[in-house]
Amino acid sequence: MENNDKDDDDDYYYDKIKNGDLKVCISWTNGELLGDEEIKQIAKALIHPETKVEELILSVYRMDFFAAQAIGKALEYNQRLHTLKLWLSGIEKEGAMAIAMAFETNQSLQTLVLNFNNIGNEGTAAIAKALETNMALHTVSLRSNNIGNEGAVAIARALETNQSLQHLDLDRNNIGREGATAIAKALKTNQSLQKLKLVNYTIGSEGVVAIAQALETNQTLHTLTLCRRIVSDNCDDVVTTAIAKSLETNKTLQHLFLDGHYMWRNELFGIEVLGSQVSLVIAKALERNRRRCRNQNNLWWHWMMQHWKR
Repeated sequence: MENNDKDDDDDYYYDKIKNGDLKVCISWTNGELLGDEEIKQIAKALIHPETKVEELILSVYRMDFFAAQAIGKALEYNQRLHTLKLWLSGIEKEGAMAIAMAFETNQSLQTLVLNFNNIGNEGTAAIAKALETNMALHTVSLRSNNIGNEGAVAIARALETNQSLQHLDLDRNNIGREGATAIAKALKTNQSLQKLKLVNYTIGSEGVVAIAQALETNQTLHTLTLCRRIVSDNCDDVVTTAIAKSLETNKTLQHLFLDGHYMWRNELFGIEVLGSQVSLVIAKALERNRRRCRNQNNLWWHWMMQHWKR
């Protein structure tokens, strides 16, 4: 439908959501600059019982509090949507709070992406509070949201009780040593998180060491992304030593990314970039864990096939 049709049709976005496919993407890069009225149409459509959309991506450049509140209210009633992505939508802390309120009742949404929205510590704390009781969300991405230690501590508190979240992305924020240490403490008891992205140049070597030490007891995390700049600048010091020591007992971590550089013994990055004998120990340990995981999966499939034949 052309832009002229949008102008002539007051219910264009309502119809697009209500009668759309399972996945709907509305982006300002396509010239779709939504105002309050258009957001209300989308929210109204999400409440309609005949709406089939399961994944909604909104990159609308600017969404004020009332628009975000409308989306949040719709989520309280909608039980079909499993993925909501608000990229660069300008919801800020008030919008994040409005959306977080929906998770007191919504038990269908599994993936929430709020990247590049400047939600700050207060918005993050609202999302974290929802995670303390919500058992449906398994992926939350809060990349580039001006989150500091206060927000990270709130997330850590949620991780201590939440047992459903599997993927957490906190890349490119302002989290320091205090926030990283709090998350590390939560990882020691959390039994659900499998992927953690924490590329924050401000966490320092102490923050990286705290995360590494948590791996000694954590048995669910299999993919970890940290800041390569910190590790590579100190490749022979306490940082890489702490990671290597944790992998002596850790049996689950399989993939270690250091700000985009994959820690794998046979890859271009890893040993050549990080150097040192300690890095080789780390790479070998990761390879050992991957092999162990493959063997376990093979055993599981063998058991399933035998059980099925019966």
